[in-house]
Amino acid sequence: MNWTTDILNILMLAAVTVFVVDLSGFTATWKGWLGKWLGVEIGPVPPFDCSLCMTFWVGVGYMLFAHCFSIPMLCFVTLLSFCSSLMGEMLTAIRELFKALVRLLWKLIDKIK
Repeated sequence: MNWTTDILNILMLAAVTVFVVDLSGFTATWKGWLGKWLGVEIGPVPPFDCSLCMTFWVGVGYMLFAHCFSIPMLCFVTLLSFCSSLMGEMLTAIRELFKALVRLLWKLIDKIK
């Protein structure tokens, strides 16, 4: 693969990672299940409940797997990790935009009836 494909793949992996860690509730769910199974309350489990950490390690893992590890790519992954909270806010804004569009569509459908 070329470097543009690698950058796009890392960007998409970062978005998925932020979604899973921060927005989906998956982290709280697996910690709850594990806590019930072990009979204890589970506190923070870095890096698994930190989108900054997970974005960094998933990006590094991708670079190693795809044989594209370099200083510029590492800097890109670090920058994406640093911006993980902003990425979460952007994903939330996109969701709210889609909700507003659906509400508008329903209003237009009601006017047509």
